[in-house]
Amino acid sequence: MQLDFIRPGKPVEYAFIESFNGRLRDECVNVHQFTSMAEAQHIIEAWRLDYNQRARTAHSGT
Repeated sequence: MQLDFIRPGKPVEYAFIESFNGRLRDECVNVHQFTSMAEAQHIIEAWRLDYNQRARTAHSGT
């Protein structure tokens, strides 16, 4: 296996990850002020679970 990194300045080479990173920043990281690493992990994990649930609901059509 060989790692293949996105070239600097070329974020469109993997648009899904760039979209996810932007959504994580907009909906979670920029909204909360974390006081500890444990709190950050807890909040981000809760956001991730919600994000995945929303994605499943959107794909199932319900």
